[in-house]
Amino acid sequence: MPHQIRPNILKLFSDIKLARGDLISRSAKNLYWNIDHLLNRTEVEIISLICVRMEEPSGAKIDKRLELKVDTNVIEKGLGASEVKGNTHFLHLTDSSKSGSLLINSLV
Repeated sequence: MPHQIRPNILKLFSDIKLARGDLISRSAKNLYWNIDHLLNRTEVEIISLICVRMEEPSGAKIDKRLELKVDTNVIEKGLGASEVKGNTHFLHLTDSSKSGSLLINSLV
């Protein structure tokens, strides 16, 4: 069963021209990435997502800087970041009043 966030993500991707056409697969999704497994669980609650598109790969640097911030917690070391051993792409932001744009601006 697809996660309830899926329709909103599909619309957003289409609106910002990140993808086009029918984004819903004709066959069942092969669960491969960590996010696939999380989104396949209805008991997982995703409150918000922050996505950053950059021209050069810099995810590892951003992840490390986020991990060191006092208002973020690592959910599980290595979760979602196969390119850097022990790094993570899934963090919990403890200060929910902080907006995503403030967080992103503090990293660039």
